[in-house]
Amino acid sequence: MTDIDQNAGFRRSMFDVGVEVGIPASWVELRHEITHGDLPSLLVLRRAAERALRWLYDNYWNHLVEKLGVAYFNQEIHVEDLKGSLKEILRDFVKKNIERMRRVDRSDHRDPEETDSTSAKITRLCRGERKLLRALCSVLVQRKILIPTSRMIGTSMQEVFLLWDDLLKRIYHHQPHLLNLLIDELTLALVPPSQLDPKTDDYRESCMMWISHILIGDTWKSQRKSGMILVETVLTTCVMNPGLWTVRLALEIVDHPAYATASDRYGSQVWRLLGEHAVEYRGERTETVNAIDAAQIVDTTVTSPQSWTPKPIGFVLIAIVSGARAMHIQSIPMWTGGHDNYAYLVIDDKTKDAVIIDPANPPEVTPILKEQVDSGKINLTAIINTHHHWDHAGGNKKILSEFPSKSLPVIAGKDSEAVTRTPADGETFKIGEGISVKALHTPCHTQDSICWFMEDLSQGQRVVFTGDTLFIGGCGRFFEGTPKEMYTALNKILASLPDDTKVYPGHEYTKSNAKFLAKVLSTEPVKKLQDFAENNKETQGKFTIGDEKTYNVFMMVDDPTVQKVTGKTDPVDVMGKLREMKNSG
Repeated sequence: MTDIDQNAGFRRSMFDVGVEVGIPASWVELRHEITHGDLPSLLVLRRAAERALRWLYDNYWNHLVEKLGVAYFNQEIHVEDLKGSLKEILRDFVKKNIERMRRVDRSDHRDPEETDSTSAKITRLCRGERKLLRALCSVLVQRKILIPTSRMIGTSMQEVFLLWDDLLKRIYHHQPHLLNLLIDELTLALVPPSQLDPKTDDYRESCMMWISHILIGDTWKSQRKSGMILVETVLTTCVMNPGLWTVRLALEIVDHPAYATASDRYGSQVWRLLGEHAVEYRGERTETVNAIDAAQIVDTTVTSPQSWTPKPIGFVLIAIVSGARAMHIQSIPMWTGGHDNYAYLVIDDKTKDAVIIDPANPPEVTPILKEQVDSGKINLTAIINTHHHWDHAGGNKKILSEFPSKSLPVIAGKDSEAVTRTPADGETFKIGEGISVKALHTPCHTQDSICWFMEDLSQGQRVVFTGDTLFIGGCGRFFEGTPKEMYTALNKILASLPDDTKVYPGHEYTKSNAKFLAKVLSTEPVKKLQDFAENNKETQGKFTIGDEKTYNVFMMVDDPTVQKVTGKTDPVDVMGKLREMKNSG
């Protein structure tokens, strides 16, 4: 509104406006970018929120001391005293609601006034302070609060959820940190050592069902969509503290379609730990379906208020024991909502040797690398680029400066930032002991474009990192090349790879690519791609070279229908016309 009201002859930058009105200029610029440009990444928004909180404290909350007095803010609350008060409030809440349940229809057992009153008391006591909220969570996970005392293992928790959901949501509304702290507390309760027999350990099963209810059930769907629940923190705790219950929980999370990104990042570790856990628990390697007693493995997915029955998962262990994958790929989205780039961390699970591909935006990539390097999860050995453009190779120097002791080589085309090695076309090398890498020179988008074909030598898993040469359902612009070069790159070089090779492109452009394909072809493969793109934000690694040959018109230049649409018959001319059509929208 401020810039709209300015006289056209005396308009000033948003930066100047922000400084004048006393608001941080970066906020004004960020507001302008969100309103008129691309959405910034989640990382940028989180950092802006942190700055906002600091600014609000300095310019507002800090001045309340003058108004309310120092004593109000300095009064100490003894945590143990607080826990006692909270326990009394919560047990009173349970008692009153159970009495109400006995008097009325169970479907209408909640008392809104009692819920409001209890929420207000707890909010007033905790004051939004993290330390006090953590004390609240430690009380919540006790028996007779969230964890019932009379529940038999393997039975439903639905009535318990109905009793507590409304109250927890109201507290969460005023104290947004509550949910992550509660999930943390419940997850830590699963951490081994546990000397209890799984068949009687109802406490840990109840904790796991609560986590499952919040992370997977429909009741908390809107809170999950807000982005406030950090599921990767739960997976990190589980992976770092493997045991019967933590591995079971991690498996349930990575197996759920809502957490596809987390599955990409943690999946192989979870499956490996499941196998290792079976070894630890039984004292011997499990190789048959019947090796684990069905009564010891309980399906904890919360899908209905009805009770559920124990289900064996020994069949999962067969695949694990027969041989774990050597190659693990972690996708790192960058500039989501803007350029929609991907960086990829490729790890040899056996040696922990890893390479990072196209880490163009260090603020989004470096924290992930540092956490894994510092914790010993990976040994970072190289930076690899698909081509020299800034949104693929522009972060090389910054990444190198973050890991000065490693003297990382930069393996890329000759024009990439800080490049130290350019493999010849067809040259191979290894990541660790289990991953073979081949450089495929594909000049066109840029003259130094290289696609990286990788193969897990133990399992035969094949992938190709295509940068801006091949996208799911599309291809890159011919910035430095010709239609003939792109024809060769797609239809000679990449098309010759095994059909089961999974494609990992440099950008998430599938949705817009599928719309273009539909203008050229109205086939079933195109319709399926469109449907998948509409329902999935990320498509990297979900399709293969064989799939591309069925719907990607840039790899179907010999198809009569495609030729008819373009009005061309020579494959190179068809390629050029398709690119022209795509460029024009």
